[in-house]
Amino acid sequence: MTGGPAPKGMRLLESTVPLGTVINNNYAVTELLNIGGMGEVFRGENTFTGDPVAIKIVLRELAQDENITNLFRREAKVLCGLSHPSVVRYFNFVRDEALDRYCLIMEYVDGTVLSDHVTQVAPLSVEEAMRLMRRLAGGLAEVHNMGVIHRDLSPDNVIMRGDKIDESVLIDFGIAKSMEMSDKTLHGQLAGKLKFISPEQLGHHDGVISQKTDIYGLALLIAYAIEGKPLPMGDTLVEAVNLRRAIPDIRHFDPRLRALLAHMLEPDPADRPESMAQVAMLLDAPGKLPEKYRPLGPKVAPGTDSEAAMDAVFEPPKLIPGRVADAADGPADPDDSSGWLRWVIALGLIGALGWVVADRQGLLQEPPAPEQEGVADVPVSDNGLTRNGFLATFAEDCGFATRLSAGPNAGTISGFAREEAAFDGLATAYEDAFDATPAINTFAISEAQCPVVDLARALQSRDGGAPLLVLDSTTMQSDGTIVGRLSDRRGRPVWLALVTEAGGVYNLTDRLMEQPGGGATFSFGLTAEGAIAPQGKLLLALASQSPLIAAAAASDGTIAESLLPLIEAEIAGRDGRAGVALGYFVLEP
Repeated sequence: MTGGPAPKGMRLLESTVPLGTVINNNYAVTELLNIGGMGEVFRGENTFTGDPVAIKIVLRELAQDENITNLFRREAKVLCGLSHPSVVRYFNFVRDEALDRYCLIMEYVDGTVLSDHVTQVAPLSVEEAMRLMRRLAGGLAEVHNMGVIHRDLSPDNVIMRGDKIDESVLIDFGIAKSMEMSDKTLHGQLAGKLKFISPEQLGHHDGVISQKTDIYGLALLIAYAIEGKPLPMGDTLVEAVNLRRAIPDIRHFDPRLRALLAHMLEPDPADRPESMAQVAMLLDAPGKLPEKYRPLGPKVAPGTDSEAAMDAVFEPPKLIPGRVADAADGPADPDDSSGWLRWVIALGLIGALGWVVADRQGLLQEPPAPEQEGVADVPVSDNGLTRNGFLATFAEDCGFATRLSAGPNAGTISGFAREEAAFDGLATAYEDAFDATPAINTFAISEAQCPVVDLARALQSRDGGAPLLVLDSTTMQSDGTIVGRLSDRRGRPVWLALVTEAGGVYNLTDRLMEQPGGGATFSFGLTAEGAIAPQGKLLLALASQSPLIAAAAASDGTIAESLLPLIEAEIAGRDGRAGVALGYFVLEP
């Protein structure tokens, strides 16, 4: 929480900053309010004036992370110059020498968090919701004029000063995006909460974030305040993607807000109001709403043309049972199976997985061998293809071949395919192209793992710079441990995932342990409960310029055929470039 008290009933928090600590010789820490993903938030006071302040201090374990520091600095830089009654005031950004940590000094807002008011007192009436929307829209209009987008408009980020709706304050711009600054976000962080984020934050419409992202988020926030719970926007990533293909069904809402909310909740940003100023105007002049969102009368008679018009506005997505539409595509043609940008199978958790991920000890100590002379990826003289470009054109239909450029096996080719014959002729073709005969190691994968190698092949052809993934073994006994090292990340965040033979994807990113020199090590264990045959597992390391929302939002067990096309669509909506490395091992029963 930023700038206000913690929600009632919160668990006991333990801080690394003792109460009484004086920050930068100016601000005394008096009370811990909350601990979030990036920092600890305290109540404090100015030691000279006695005025209360809120102090956000970067977590100790993140204090040396330049990306985190940049997030704090950006949050202060873009908002210290803003003064609006509905936006928390930012006073200062300092580095405390004694703590060796960066601190944001903000206005302390004494009041009730909106989510607490809704759940513990009562949802807002329509009149109250309209007043809240008008106030927040005014503040966000000023924020947008500064070139900043909040993009995390949730009921936890609104505090009612003095428990008064008309004095509500918007807080926590920690993941705000500046349109004038590079958008460096926290490794693995989801930009916004799944129930309250926009279609473009999940890959729709090229993933372009704009002030219209906040317009969508404000509508979801207001709907929550009225209903007392979030709109049904999906409990999983795939559900969330699908449900954002159409305006949520809010026909039961009061007509005074229903039409405007529908306009704000259009899936395509181009169909939403142009600005927060226009949102405020439409609150007072609903007759200026586009015709399609009317009628605005108190009731719609059953069976009338007006009712049919409203049905058309809230028409749900047309889905084939058991399938969902892709995040980056429009309404899909069920007869068109030409590419992955059409349909993906609906999310389902794998039943009776037969194994669990468990923490294990031990880290790789030996760094990967330096790249060997003569192994660098040089163009093919005849057609200009690089070695990896050549390999990308060789493997097709559930096949992926990659050449290791560093490490103990530098210069060898790893091939992943469902069919053993996928790489027949590769050695001869490679020798003809490069005048060198490579060693080729092949790994048999399952049908359910094919989306992994298809994604790897697609990104390989775009030359996004693959990281280096090295495992200490290609076999693991049940209850054993695999240890690995990840390097050559080039300063990019990496999503590390395990993909089972049944296609389940499990996030291992939090297992990465940073090492001197920019590399990272990891370890994990598996139990092959009830298995009677060896099981082939894939490791996927995907390096991108910024964290991938689809990857961060996915629940463990999401099927690869459902998740990976969404990830590729998200990458394509950015610059289309990312690097993939694969690892393979067999779990023995």
